[in-house]
Amino acid sequence: MKTKEFKEGDWCFHEFRLCQILKVENGRVKSVTDGYVDIGGDSTNECVPMSIEAKNISDMVADEYDALHKLAGNMNLNFPDIHATFVNYWLSLCDYNQQKKTDLYEITQKHLFDLSKAIKDRIVVMKGEEIYGIPILRR
Repeated sequence: MKTKEFKEGDWCFHEFRLCQILKVENGRVKSVTDGYVDIGGDSTNECVPMSIEAKNISDMVADEYDALHKLAGNMNLNFPDIHATFVNYWLSLCDYNQQKKTDLYEITQKHLFDLSKAIKDRIVVMKGEEIYGIPILRR
């Protein structure tokens, strides 16, 4: 992806969520907000400029990720690593789309959907597990 140039007040997608850039130092994004939470630190590599394509990709990844959270309920899954993996897929999808690398985009999208399905399938199995007729997870 070509070099991103952001300035304070710009809107972007940060980790597949719509955010506004609050602070830029030396060309690096140092703080963004989604309106609820301010996120600090160097976020330049996790920001994608606004475009309809980036919005559509962000919505697709967010929908998959949010579905995992909803299905998992109060299960203590490793969401930090799952989230980081989804962010990496999202960044790759945005990059491949911008570079018009259709084959890589489609392969990456399939991998994302396969991963999401595998996690969802495992959640369903875990929710249904019982020992001597007692559910091992709260409902």
